[in-house]
Amino acid sequence: MKTLLFSTAVLVCCSSFVQAEPQAKPILSDQFERSEKNDAKEQVGNGWTTNSKSRAMGDKQVDLQDGTLVVKISPRADHAVTVVHQLDFADCYVKFRFQIADKHQLGFNFSDPELKTVHAGHIAGVKVTTNRLAVEDHKYGNFEIERYNRKKAGADKKEIAKEVALYNRAEKISITPDQWHEMVIVIEGDRITATVDGKQTISHQSPGFAHPTKRKIAFSVPKEAVIDDVTIWDVAKPNL
Repeated sequence: MKTLLFSTAVLVCCSSFVQAEPQAKPILSDQFERSEKNDAKEQVGNGWTTNSKSRAMGDKQVDLQDGTLVVKISPRADHAVTVVHQLDFADCYVKFRFQIADKHQLGFNFSDPELKTVHAGHIAGVKVTTNRLAVEDHKYGNFEIERYNRKKAGADKKEIAKEVALYNRAEKISITPDQWHEMVIVIEGDRITATVDGKQTISHQSPGFAHPTKRKIAFSVPKEAVIDDVTIWDVAKPNL
């Protein structure tokens, strides 16, 4: 990023930054109340795709079980499991439930594959573990194409970390492993707010979040996670 732009972050113990759940019709709602026709294959359905064929030699990594989405990385995988859905929105309200084990991580990413100034179209992301909540501006941070290529070529990690410090924020949280938790993510203009269980919230302002077209969302699972009740609203189009 050639120009430094204003960025702020705050962690609070209430959901004062999170707007009320929209009353309009969501652009995506999935409770995963279905089953595969062939249990040996990934058949997530409802528009979801995965990277298992390209990054895990076709091993099944995503399964529909008892009305939930169970994700477990294959030993042969060379990349975190991604579970992807194509959408088209700017501002949004995202809600889902999840379970993760201790020291495991779940990511939720926004991207625009048509944007060529960043690696793989990455725009923004939220990462949660049992003790950490992070929000990241990928467009101007780690995935900006010049910086990403320098990193891949072996650039000094400390120097890269200094460059992206303005765009990434993380704070300590505390949630119980292997229990259901609720995540709410709100993007409004250049601000993103992520809230776990309605009480642990991080809010961050950075220019990449305002990218006008988020064309794809994806769960990113480096190890294992269980996901359910995914709902997404396009808050810029309240009358849908």
